[in-house]
Amino acid sequence: MAYLTEPQVYELLKKHGLPVPNYKVFKREESPSWSSFPAYLKVVSERIVHKSEVGGVVRVKDERELEERLKEFREKFKEVEEFILVEELSGIEGYCGVKRDSSFSHLVAVGSGGIFLELFKDFVFIPVSASKEETLNKLKESKLYTLVNGFRGFRGNLNLLLEFLELLKELTRKEPELEELDLNPLFISESRVVPADGRAFTSPLPKRREFRPLEPSLLKPKSVA
Repeated sequence: MAYLTEPQVYELLKKHGLPVPNYKVFKREESPSWSSFPAYLKVVSERIVHKSEVGGVVRVKDERELEERLKEFREKFKEVEEFILVEELSGIEGYCGVKRDSSFSHLVAVGSGGIFLELFKDFVFIPVSASKEETLNKLKESKLYTLVNGFRGFRGNLNLLLEFLELLKELTRKEPELEELDLNPLFISESRVVPADGRAFTSPLPKRREFRPLEPSLLKPKSVA
């Protein structure tokens, strides 16, 4: 099983036409040129899957704070060779993921995200073979649909979200080695649907059992007991 870092996930999404945030990857000895503040500074490492749990994600509001936080990161994460800067996004925090099932191929999960992913457990599973209409009907079972459709000041672009899900389903067809993908949070506004973080795992497809063809005589019995 191979782990894909956040920038590798963004490259995979871009390859298949899915939107990604503005970001910049740089080496630990480099001083990045960045003007879109506020932003998030993060570590990039195959060994650190949950970056926030080890203090590997910080918000920076200007160049001065970026320099200070970057110095701290270099001291704290001596084994990390790359960092990433990602623009700060706004909107409804959703979740979108992919899981390869041994029996049903890939399934897409979508629902409420951010810090509420594990708390609310508000997500639905959609087969990649589902039509756009079937995807919408399944999405309506989640609370995320209520927020995106308009609820007490919350509103997102439902059509853009559906387009994102269609592109994600197409990605799984073209990248069957993708075993797992997590995009959390997925920011949904009236103008954009963009992930603010991502991780993924790939692995070879499992070997399917070979079946011997049935003898034609088995389907044409001379008598029935």
